[in-house]
Amino acid sequence: MSESALKRKVISAAKELRSRDGLPLHWLKIHGNAFQRTGEPDLILCVGGQFVAIELKVGNNKPTRLQLHRLEQWRNAGALTLVCYSLKQFREFIATIKTG
Repeated sequence: MSESALKRKVISAAKELRSRDGLPLHWLKIHGNAFQRTGEPDLILCVGGQFVAIELKVGNNKPTRLQLHRLEQWRNAGALTLVCYSLKQFREFIATIKTG
């Protein structure tokens, strides 16, 4: 599976959690371009008022030092962060977030 495919599955699961389960969740997928800082996480979510930054990876891929640094910046600002390798991992992580 590619990172793009994993991103589609994660966003689809987020839509399902929001519509079926009523989870207060909104997301923004990041597209790298010349106007964006490099290394930003693939997805930024707000789940019940808690910001979440997710870097998606598949297989044996690892986040770069810059990606880990950006996740640390998000964490230092109060966000929850995750390097996510599967849809199951995403669902388990979201389930741990207190939403009220």
